[in-house]
Amino acid sequence: MPIVDYIFAGIALFAAVLSARKTSDPKIKAAFAVGWGLFILGVLFHHHYIMVYLLHLGSLVLIVTHYKNIRNCRVNLKKPDKMK
Repeated sequence: MPIVDYIFAGIALFAAVLSARKTSDPKIKAAFAVGWGLFILGVLFHHHYIMVYLLHLGSLVLIVTHYKNIRNCRVNLKKPDKMK
């Protein structure tokens, strides 16, 4: 198995953990876990053609979850009071 797959899986795990730690929404945390789990299954068993789809599905879940987390963080930011 190519080492690049493992490096990319590690980077994906690192990014998912950092993002999950910063969010308070349990659905987003669960989505990060599911996305990374699907991704790593696809990486580990990429020799089986169906598992390649899991790799792509996990990547898509991670991308969408990161996007939703960014939007969630922006919505929850407090806007500064207007100067009087």
